Parts: sequence; C-alpha cells; structure tokens
Amino acid sequence: MFMTTPRDPERFSLRLLLLHRKNMHSFEDIPTVSNVLHPTFSDTAGALDLLHDDAHYERCLEEAAHFQLPAELRALFSYLLAFCDVAHPQSLFDRFKADMRTMCGLCAQRLHTIRRGILAYYDIYDKLAILQYDLSTRIVPPAQPRPEDTTIPTDYESH
Repeated sequence: MFMTTPRDPERFSLRLLLLHRKNMHSFEDIPTVSNVLHPTFSDTAGALDLLHDDAHYERCLEEAAHFQLPAELRALFSYLLAFCDVAHPQSLFDRFKADMRTMCGLCAQRLHTIRRGILAYYDIYDKLAILQYDLSTRIVPPAQPRPEDTTIPTDYESH
C-alpha cells in the first residue's frame, strides 16, 4: 500500500479506511457506513471516528486572536497548515478571517475590507509557497484577482 500524508486528505482517508475496515467486497463498500453512502472518503473516515477534529487548532487560534497582531495570527495559521494535521482548513480560515485581516490605525481606514481579506489570503499563500505548500488546494482563493501592488500605501502627511 502506498504511503500518504494528512496533507492529501482524500488519499489519507482512503488509506485509513483500507487499514481499519474488514470484509469489504466492492468499491461501494469503502465509503459506506451503517448503510449510509458518504460522498468522500474523508466523510467516511470521520463517520468511523478515524480522523480527529480541529477543535484544538480552533482553540489555539481563538486564544492567539485575543493578543496577537493579525500578521502574527496569519503566520501561526500558516504554521498549523504546514506542520499539523488540520482536517478542515477552509472552516478554520473562514472562522478567523476577520481576525487575520484587520490592520491597525490608518492602514485599516485606507484599505477596503474585501481588499484586506485578499491581502490576508495571499500573505498566507506566500508563507506556505516557500514550503512548497499550495494553499489553493485546501482553501478556496478569493474571487478577485491578486492585487498587483500589495504594499500598504503610506500617508506621509500624517506621519
């Protein structure tokens, strides 16, 4: 049997199912639990309690959101995705997106909320790209294209 990592959730779930289930006679038996056919192998593995949930990662980000700056929170989120077994990164991202995109003072006033969300996504994307991790395979990219100029404009008159 081929090795796989939790970073490829469908293959990893299929591997878990093949290792932990007995008496499967057809392909349809693999995603079926208690006569319920699940749409994905990840859902099937979850129904059999073979996968852990993301509660401890959610608590970690919740605590960090209270005292860390948004850039630090994005870095922590990147580390969790790169080095931990996060089962549902999209739901974690959606839950903490507002905390990761807020900025301080005048910068927040100058950038629209949607643009800040796009910049937050691509900041995480860039951090993970260094580690050869493609964020777009786990979290849906924003509908808007990546901004050409990702620097925050400086208002020299107010400094």
